[in-house]
Amino acid sequence: CLHEGKCSLVCGAPCNRLPCNLRCDKLLACGHRCPSICGEDCPDVSFCIECCSIETKANIVDMLEFNSYEEQDLDNDPVIFLQCGHFYSTTTLDGIMEIDKSYEIDEEGNFVGLQELSSSLGTSKPKSCPDCRSAINHVKRYGRLISFMRLRFLERKHMTSVEMRLRRYSLILRGEPDDAKVKRLIEILEQLESDVKDGPMRKVFEACRGREIVVTPPPSRPYLELLRLRAQCFTRLILESNDVNFNVAIDVYQQSIDYADADRSRYMSSVLRLDLCKLLMNWTALHQVKARVDHICNRVIEDDINAALVQEAIDLKEKCNDKELKEVLKAMNQVMGYNYGGGWSSHWYECPNGHPYFIGECGGAMELGRCNECGEQIGGGSHRLLASNRSSATVAEALQD
Repeated sequence: CLHEGKCSLVCGAPCNRLPCNLRCDKLLACGHRCPSICGEDCPDVSFCIECCSIETKANIVDMLEFNSYEEQDLDNDPVIFLQCGHFYSTTTLDGIMEIDKSYEIDEEGNFVGLQELSSSLGTSKPKSCPDCRSAINHVKRYGRLISFMRLRFLERKHMTSVEMRLRRYSLILRGEPDDAKVKRLIEILEQLESDVKDGPMRKVFEACRGREIVVTPPPSRPYLELLRLRAQCFTRLILESNDVNFNVAIDVYQQSIDYADADRSRYMSSVLRLDLCKLLMNWTALHQVKARVDHICNRVIEDDINAALVQEAIDLKEKCNDKELKEVLKAMNQVMGYNYGGGWSSHWYECPNGHPYFIGECGGAMELGRCNECGEQIGGGSHRLLASNRSSATVAEALQD
């Protein structure tokens, strides 16, 4: 275009040239002025408004005012010729292509700047001809939107391939592979993570050296599934708490949770949090992680994504409490030499909120105290338990290994 220049980006990138609203001033082979808009290829002489057939002149080109080609004011609203052979006014096609979502337009209808292209544009169906429904392509005026939609299509195709590979690798991990295969799978996933980040949009961005093109992040679900699978691989290689693989697994889980939170992927955020809780509970002394596990599970319960995840969080909290009581019993037996879970099981009681506590000596309540968990009053006096408390003789018995 003589007025707006040309796009300075590589081919395939969303164009950064502003559209021109002026009529093309070139002449057709017949000697008459081109009826199209500046910047587009001139049509065949059979579309010359002076020389064309009566049938061509009768074509409706304005879908708003229903003007025919013969009635159209070409100086103020030129026509654009599509690859399918149909043609319409610039105003009509601008509306169909939603050009106002690609450029900033002033009150007089002039293009004054570029708009950041929304990823939602790339998920819609290709814009089509109002007559034959053929996809609208190869129109330079709409090159910014057309190129963006094409890139988003390639991005989706790329991610479909990634998802298929992830499903295959997940099945391999479920098949109880040996350590050598797990390590090889970690290498493959690291390469795949790089491929996910360097999709078609990223490659175009690099080719443009970051000029006037915004790269949307990869779709969150497959990327998070990839990170989760990597964490599961490192979990398989853990030999003891706080070894290298344990720490890497923790880091990968935390990285994926942070990404899910930033992306507002609440379902995957809850799934990953529960995975992290299981890892902590399996490989760390409970007194070191109980507060963290409770905090994480409470977050999943508060988010309330679905009933299954909430129930799993509740079950993990209960399991955590049971495991904690087992560790307390074991410590008490070792230190005091008593069988606190056997013959001494009748010495166990519960506060009003169900938290267990132990009374030594004869097992009768002789003084008042406060529950360490919730602060409720516990104990009693003169061998009489508070009415709000209850016996929990079955707790210790149920927790015996």
